[in-house]
Formats: sequence, C-alpha cells, structure tokens
Amino acid sequence: MDHHPHRRPDRAAVWLFAHRSRFCLRSAAIEFARGTREGKLTVWLFAFATAVLLTQIFILMGWLDVREARQLSARGSLSGAVVGVRCSAWA
Repeated sequence: MDHHPHRRPDRAAVWLFAHRSRFCLRSAAIEFARGTREGKLTVWLFAFATAVLLTQIFILMGWLDVREARQLSARGSLSGAVVGVRCSAWA
C-alpha cells in the first residue's frame, strides 16, 4: 500500500491544506528543530490548546460525555505517557 501523500488523491488534498494553512505538525516540528520563527509552530500550538480547552469546557458543561470514549476517559500518568512515547519511537 502506497502511503505517500502525493500519490493518493484523497490524502493529497488534506496534506496540501494542512501544509499551506500552517496547521501542519510536520512543518511545525521542522520549524522548531531549525529554530526559525515562521509562525507554523505558533499556529499549531494555538489550535491544539484551543481544542484541549474547548474539550474540557464541553465536558464541564455536560455537552460531551466521555465515559464511553476509551481515549478520553482513561486516567494516565505523566511517566506512562513518557514511556509510551519512548517505546513507540523505538518501534
């Protein structure tokens, strides 16, 4: 299966939009690694923080029920998250 975004028309549009709109994690990571300030990291962090904040507000207001959502309802630890990231990076 070919995963290259330019060879898959259904994914190419999403990739192009993300890249051009500056909401691209890959571009933000490259910008951070190079130490440049092009605004991509700022846009990505702002969008991510907004999503986290709105999710919490929706839960508090009762508009979003996450009791059945395994990804959102499970409690985890910071050390578990670090170990999980390290293990997935080595895989």
